[in-house]
Amino acid sequence: MYKQAELDYDIFLAFSAADYDYARYLNEELILHAKTTWFEHNFLSPKEFREEVFRGVEQSKNFVCILTKNGLKDLELRAQIGHARKLKKRIVLLTFEEILDEDFPSDYTTLAPVHFTSNFSNYRYSFSELIRVLDVDREHVQ
Repeated sequence: MYKQAELDYDIFLAFSAADYDYARYLNEELILHAKTTWFEHNFLSPKEFREEVFRGVEQSKNFVCILTKNGLKDLELRAQIGHARKLKKRIVLLTFEEILDEDFPSDYTTLAPVHFTSNFSNYRYSFSELIRVLDVDREHVQ
């Protein structure tokens, strides 16, 4: 396990493969805002996928998860969230579409999402909120 000072990334960006376009765009925006990210580019073989992804979670300060209706059904994404919880990572959920409360898994209800929309001005506001959340002193969050 890595110590806080040894963490390589500001953000581990988790997403369902079906939401790759959202994730790629968000990753580019985060990099433009001087955030280091662990972002899976589909270059991993299925055999090494989980091991590398879990290592990325371990090496990151924050776990940012794009949660869509696709993601709610993605067992691999749920495993990543579970791993982040086990490591006591700060988890930030991002929703890019409306998800009804009854569709949210009960173990996610303690995680407050940052809501994004397709409206550009709202997207900018939501992105600013994400940056603010990430910049909060982590010592005060725990």
